[in-house]
Amino acid sequence: MERRGFTLIELLVVIAIIAILAAILFPVFSRAREQARKTACLSNMKQIGTALMMYVQDWDETYPYLGCFGCGGGADANNPLCSPQAKIYPYVKNLGVYDCPSADMYKLVTVANGCARNDPSGWGWPFPPDWVGASLDIGWNDQMYAMRMASMPTPAETVVFSDAAMFVSCGGTRTVYANTCAAACNPAGRLRRNTRHVEGENLVFADGHAKWMNFLEIADRCGKLFWPQRNMDDRTFWSRWGGGPAD
Repeated sequence: MERRGFTLIELLVVIAIIAILAAILFPVFSRAREQARKTACLSNMKQIGTALMMYVQDWDETYPYLGCFGCGGGADANNPLCSPQAKIYPYVKNLGVYDCPSADMYKLVTVANGCARNDPSGWGWPFPPDWVGASLDIGWNDQMYAMRMASMPTPAETVVFSDAAMFVSCGGTRTVYANTCAAACNPAGRLRRNTRHVEGENLVFADGHAKWMNFLEIADRCGKLFWPQRNMDDRTFWSRWGGGPAD
């Protein structure tokens, strides 16, 4: 009985079909994987929102704020509990909520002067020493300094934590393109791939709820989202830093 194998042409056609299918399906699989990461991160953010509300209730409706503004200098430069992340930690008790599965932005690598820091030389914002090895990919709105809920016109519309590295406000620059720190002053960094979750970011609001928002909506509304006194409603990311999206 005569056996007949594939001809070279037939084999090339099969390979071409497989390559075409792979090119079509791989981006779909990648997007599905990122959707799962976004959902996992949003779950973490909801836990942060719950912890935030418990903290606010215990501290006379005052939101947590950063005590150190010198990054190595100032009264709280070596205070491991001066960051908002550290302040609400007793209510979360899980460092994993600060570690976004889609980012690796701010890894604590050393202990210096009694604090965990991200800089091997010993500089950087201070965190509890037992946090060494943790990644902090969730930032705090630096416009919330010593803010109280009763003094806020719209807590349900004001962001406290978001996808970012440390600071997150429109002035702090780091939420719209959460996976890069320099997109505000460096327009070349304004790339969709520098957003964290399928062209958007997860946000925690001052009333404790969390949601995902498209990066362009955040950019266009950053004054309303990040200034708790609503005195910057006309500010956009573009009006503050110029230009527009790079892609």
